Amino acid sequence: MPIQFELPQSQIATYPAPERTQARMLCLDRTHHTYQDQHVYDLPNCLKPNDCLILNNTQVIPAQFKGRKATGGHIHCQVDQIHDDHQATLFIKSSHAPQPGDTVYFDQDLSAAILSKKGPRFTVRFNQPIQSVLNCIGQPPIPPYLKRTAEPIDIERYQTCFAKHPGAVAAPTAGLHFDTALLSTLNNQGVRIAELTLHVGAGTFEPINDTHLQSGRLHTESFEIAPELAQAWHETKSAGGRVITVDTTCVRALESAYASGQIQPQTSETDCFIRPGYAFKAIDGLLTNFHLPGSSLLYLVAAFIGTPQLEKTYQYAIQSGYRFYSYGDCMLML
Repeated sequence: MPIQFELPQSQIATYPAPERTQARMLCLDRTHHTYQDQHVYDLPNCLKPNDCLILNNTQVIPAQFKGRKATGGHIHCQVDQIHDDHQATLFIKSSHAPQPGDTVYFDQDLSAAILSKKGPRFTVRFNQPIQSVLNCIGQPPIPPYLKRTAEPIDIERYQTCFAKHPGAVAAPTAGLHFDTALLSTLNNQGVRIAELTLHVGAGTFEPINDTHLQSGRLHTESFEIAPELAQAWHETKSAGGRVITVDTTCVRALESAYASGQIQPQTSETDCFIRPGYAFKAIDGLLTNFHLPGSSLLYLVAAFIGTPQLEKTYQYAIQSGYRFYSYGDCMLML
């Protein structure tokens, strides 16, 4: 059964906290099952020298845009994955879906040919390089549950301060809570900061269905583990430190890259579905936001702390007024 909960509409964060580190942080001691209500700026008090904090340095691209069909009907597009300079997979919403062989049109004499359709996903080929298209007409791909269009604040705040490699169509949201001052404080107290890249796909918002449960696989996302990250992981574990991931995206990448007691440098893809019963091998702690009911991210958290503990923790968070989802508060599990 999908993991569900009831959330008051008022606790869905539609805008970020005034400052990144002002977000609330619910700290869970997994051994003693106790809570502490803190803020992200308190994170240095929760970590120790020799701990390693792992960040996802993907950069969110302006992946939402509008267009029209040859008939004049409006379409709303969201990039799912970019395959090469001209070809991509999109989610397209329209009163009547376009079909393979159709052409859809955008501003600035831009267009795309529909090559194929599989479920809600359309493979298309643009008449101009995709990055040029997105730079011309794209908007920040804020989640649909915000129920608003992108605003200037989203250009800055729906992007981490350490984003480097363009490719994500959704933010690694736990990373949104960090600023350079906090990272500097952590580094100065002996916490190691390491980075990987996983380009978050739009599939992150899809609810889990029977196909996922039966196959044990999810949507595919590409990731890169650099040698520096692999070395940081090995040295941290050898020194008895803890590996703590910022965001579930880092968990997916690290657990996929783990082999024979090591994290292997690689550029690869993952469709792993981490759910209760999974034995974690690569991480010791997790900082993540509060996630959508029925989502794969919620299953991952349930796998890490157990479904009964997750249900109790989310109920505590709701009763304590924590803000949920992409622009909401977070929880630290150690």
